[in-house]
Amino acid sequence: MKNLIVVIIFWILIIHNGFSQTQVSGKTPQLYAQKKEAAFAQMSSTRGGSSNSDCGGSVVLCGGIFTEETAPPGTGSIFEYTGSCNQGLETMSLWYTFTVEETGTISFIIDPAIDADDYDWGLFNITNGGCGGIIAQDGSSPEVGCNSYGSTVAVNGPTGISSANGGVGSTNGPGDLNGPAFNADLQVDSGQTFALVVMNWSNSTDGYTIDFTQSTASIYNASAPVLTASAEFSELCANAAFPVALTGTPDGGSFSGTNVTDSNFDPSLLPAGIYTITYNYTTTDGCDAVPATTSITINPLPVVTIEGLDNIYCLNSDGTIPTLSPIGGTLSGPSLSESSFIPAIAGIGQHQITYTYTDSNGCGNTDSVSISVEECLNIKDANKLGIEILPNPFHGSFTVRFTENENSINTLEVYSINGQKLKSISIENSNSNQQVEIDLSNQASGIYFLHLKGSAKQHVIKLLQE
Repeated sequence: MKNLIVVIIFWILIIHNGFSQTQVSGKTPQLYAQKKEAAFAQMSSTRGGSSNSDCGGSVVLCGGIFTEETAPPGTGSIFEYTGSCNQGLETMSLWYTFTVEETGTISFIIDPAIDADDYDWGLFNITNGGCGGIIAQDGSSPEVGCNSYGSTVAVNGPTGISSANGGVGSTNGPGDLNGPAFNADLQVDSGQTFALVVMNWSNSTDGYTIDFTQSTASIYNASAPVLTASAEFSELCANAAFPVALTGTPDGGSFSGTNVTDSNFDPSLLPAGIYTITYNYTTTDGCDAVPATTSITINPLPVVTIEGLDNIYCLNSDGTIPTLSPIGGTLSGPSLSESSFIPAIAGIGQHQITYTYTDSNGCGNTDSVSISVEECLNIKDANKLGIEILPNPFHGSFTVRFTENENSINTLEVYSINGQKLKSISIENSNSNQQVEIDLSNQASGIYFLHLKGSAKQHVIKLLQE
């Protein structure tokens, strides 16, 4: 007789697990009348594709409602015990874990996307033994709930733990002889951790939703820490080349963003703009808190210019007042008199004139001009040295003629007023009546400087092209 009973139960299990997918689809109205909707909508989560099918890699439940869009095949890499009502069998399994934040009762509803699908489940207290205790079956991770009830002739629909939906006991099933589809609410304590395995015995890939919103206990940190993020500086200038320290609370999170490494933001080489830094944090129960952000503004440097100064002056030239932009900065240099550059004060040699300006953002920039002051020869003085410039002023070209021996002159160079070298002509010697024609027909009208260089002498003559 016992053998006959075993055979009957075996065939009931085969019918329950193998053919329930042919059942008619439908919904249970009572279930939805009791759901909390708007208050928990923002705490729901959705997964696409497959979750982990082993307890050791389970999905951490961090919200009141969890949606699994598909039910993947397989049992993971480890065939695990799934509960007494499931006869220890595992198929198309997905594992979840959660830690109780507030003491109370647990109620959850597994609602198939297709009610014809037959979902069974097992629940284990893994506070002490972890997932290994389920595999070892040594009592360290005891079974606290199991339901494999499934009808062979009617719609299966939702299952889970819910006294409000007629749930009784802690174990129901297998088959349709040991119902109902719901267990009674389960009392749990703060700090306990549970593993839930959900299995699709219909072998379909349709997903489901797990709804914990009828629970009086909280299975996740509903008051997740409020994150804050701040930077050592909220505004920088575009030439900043030092790392900016980032601070997030609580400690232990991570920063992300452009040029962010660990807890530092590197503004060097970044263009002006607003950069958002994000601080992420995962709570001790494995749930992600809402990220915090902070912004760092990199302000552009002001465009600073000095205009109106030439790069070459004769010692006896008049002073020049430069045009400065933007106004309000500081002009500095060794040869200034009331913002004018006076060559006679500067003296012969190289001089640097610098203009510095700082804008309202505290960003500063400079522009500078390098000026050479030369002791220029006038035409009369040049003639006395045996050097003639014909003509001066000139148009297009001019001729340098040596009326006396100037054996030391070996190079003729022509510079623009901005200090650009335009011509460089080497000569073997500057014998009497030797002449060199220099063509500047491709240059604009204006002032030019002729440098006559030699091993022992150097002369500068100011020229004018009309």
